[in-house]
Amino acid sequence: MSLPEDWEPRTLSEFEGNAALKNSLSTLLKRSREKMPHVLLFTGDPGCGKTTLGNIVGRELGCNMKFDFYEMNVADIKGIDNIRDIRDQLRYKSMCGGPCRIWMLDEAHKLTGDAQNALLKMLEPKSIPKHVYFIFSTTDPQKLLPALRQRCTTFEVKPLEEHEMMDYLQYVCKEEGVKVPKDVLEKIVNDGGGSPRNTLQILERIIDLPTSEMAAAAEQMNLAEIEVIELCRVLMKDKVKWKEVATALTKVKGEPETIRTGVFGYCASILVKGSDNPKAAIIMNAFKEPFYNNKRNGVVLACYEAICG
Repeated sequence: MSLPEDWEPRTLSEFEGNAALKNSLSTLLKRSREKMPHVLLFTGDPGCGKTTLGNIVGRELGCNMKFDFYEMNVADIKGIDNIRDIRDQLRYKSMCGGPCRIWMLDEAHKLTGDAQNALLKMLEPKSIPKHVYFIFSTTDPQKLLPALRQRCTTFEVKPLEEHEMMDYLQYVCKEEGVKVPKDVLEKIVNDGGGSPRNTLQILERIIDLPTSEMAAAAEQMNLAEIEVIELCRVLMKDKVKWKEVATALTKVKGEPETIRTGVFGYCASILVKGSDNPKAAIIMNAFKEPFYNNKRNGVVLACYEAICG
């Protein structure tokens, strides 16, 4: 398995950072099932642990994670018919005699208006069976209907602080039996952007290298950043032709999500500095959704949409 999978938390105590969130969630989970909220919403940046927390909640509630925990990516939901299928299953008890059944919907902001309205009826307090729970996760909660958000008990999952991530990486390295120079760890923490998953993915790239080569690998990460910046500069040009963008794309070798966040951050910095540049906003709009499903193809499509509409 990959390093992020090996170190995926299975309990709240193993979950890094977000102390206030963990305390609140722990308090809720100590309640009887009758008093436990039946609809939870986790919000936050990609890779911060929303889905992980959903799985932890499932285990804490005693759900059989193999038979009664249904994790669905909204991007794969065909439409309102899928929501109706869920509604038709709510009345059935656990398949294995367990205490509950849970539906977790990732990227919930992609739900259509019709799907959200259908969910509203299902999420009425008197409509949800006592053995059923819903968990939503999203990077963009504002796209959910206000009435739907009001039915949820919401938790904002925040990125780790730099000192928290550094402590975590040092612990991981110790447990993995590897020595990584502090300056390399600092570079990894900076590139990870507060996301444990992203940071562990970066660490995984160098963890098997000899110590003497780790610094050079870290410099190679700098090269990847330079390639993303060059792509941004090309995208920002007036009347740029697609062939020029395609050429810049061939030089960018980083992870799709790293590329996306790099482009998004570059354009955001232009706007924050006070530059009235609508091109930056157009590019940000094209790069606002995560690329976890379509990966490299998502980068290409976002670039094309930013340039060609």
